[in-house]
Amino acid sequence: MPDTPPTTDPTPDLAEARKLAAEIRAERDTLHALYTAGISDLEVGIALVKHRLAAHDEPGAGAPPDIASIVKDLRATRPALFRSSPATPPSASRPASATLAHAPDHDPRGDLARAADAARAAGDPGSLARYLQLRRAAAD
Repeated sequence: MPDTPPTTDPTPDLAEARKLAAEIRAERDTLHALYTAGISDLEVGIALVKHRLAAHDEPGAGAPPDIASIVKDLRATRPALFRSSPATPPSASRPASATLAHAPDHDPRGDLARAADAARAAGDPGSLARYLQLRRAAAD
């Protein structure tokens, strides 16, 4: 006589799947909102959004704000995390590194060295952000 598997209630699995789908949607919406707002460090942005959402999960905290309003608030309170202009979709423009790479006298290592010297001398976050951006572009 073949063994028949015990019948189980699929409701817990369905509830888990719905919860997981909601988490994935929230993560996708967070990534999209941060990218279109022009975040320069995506991991930090994600962590800050998750932190703000978790603060609203506590009892008595009220309804959680939507992700777009959290990102808008982050852009207002922490402007150093964002580029001066929001990001455009990749299909809308060519990256600056591609434009500069075709210039006849362009030396990307020289740009990186100059940006490092400027960041070291100035010590301001903007110079450091420019250096890190050039370094990431050079690594690609």
